[in-house]
Amino acid sequence: MAAPSTRSVLQTLSKARLLDLGQAFSINVPPNAAKEQQVELIARSGRLRFRELLGSLGRDELKVTCRLHGLDDAGRARPELAARLLGAHGAADTAPPPPIFTAHEIPRYAPRQGDIVQVRHRQWLVEQVAPPPAEGHATLVRLVCLDDDNPGRPLDVLWELELGARILRPEAHGLGEIAGVDPPRRFAAYLHALKWSSVTATDAKLFQAPFRAGIKLMAHQLTPLRKALMLPRANLFIADDVGLGKTIEAGLVAQELLLRQRVDFILIVCPASVCLQWRDEMQREGPLREGRARSGGGATGASSSSPSTATPSATCSSSSRRPSRAPTTPTSASWSSTAG
Repeated sequence: MAAPSTRSVLQTLSKARLLDLGQAFSINVPPNAAKEQQVELIARSGRLRFRELLGSLGRDELKVTCRLHGLDDAGRARPELAARLLGAHGAADTAPPPPIFTAHEIPRYAPRQGDIVQVRHRQWLVEQVAPPPAEGHATLVRLVCLDDDNPGRPLDVLWELELGARILRPEAHGLGEIAGVDPPRRFAAYLHALKWSSVTATDAKLFQAPFRAGIKLMAHQLTPLRKALMLPRANLFIADDVGLGKTIEAGLVAQELLLRQRVDFILIVCPASVCLQWRDEMQREGPLREGRARSGGGATGASSSSPSTATPSATCSSSSRRPSRAPTTPTSASWSSTAG
């Protein structure tokens, strides 16, 4: 049985999987070409080494590859299966010698702290890597999202069980081939998008929430947002007339604070009659992605069912949060302070 190589491993994959690899490693693979031609293009590109190819394969794909090359396919851990293929491959740059003094040395096809990885079609920063506690277990990797639409969101994954997870190494892959120069209007749009998304938490005059709201805003609806950002701690009382967009104004303030990472949890307290209305409007027009809203008994804390837009938040009625005490007759002083 011949030793496994990049070409022989690629031959075990489907055409759709070859197209995915070509897109992931910036290799131009024609979708209508024969499978042999696709394999040859990927192998000749020089951008996909044997180790990186194994790191891009799932557990089932590694098992099939081991069987076709006459290797043992027992086990469920991806590092164990990949190590057999690396050992049979025998290349000096892909099969490092086994460690001598450490029992749980993490192989290089698992990430290290500080690496940039691609998991679930997003880019993440590796904050912590926990080695497998025993043989056959998976590596726990703690990540922080780097994408501008959800920065700072934490995620814990089992690296060997994640499909398509890979380590990004721009210094090894380069910047790729330049197909052409963008037109000036397209480049200007890209430059403006970068400027809008690079707002800092120290500049209260630059907004992000209005550009992400997806609704038509009026000039007066930006006033509460401007005042909230000028305060060291947002403490605002919005008392506009009916129909002027108090819900939109509150949503803009909440979304801006979330984008600037100044809040971790949002609690909306409102009358029971409009509890569902607030929840629906915040989901449709605001930044929150909540679960249920409860009109009595207490707040319903929830996170989003969608992992990409999860914001810890809850909606409850004002009656459920009101302390139990005997009703008192309001005085003129309390009326004036409430109206002010």
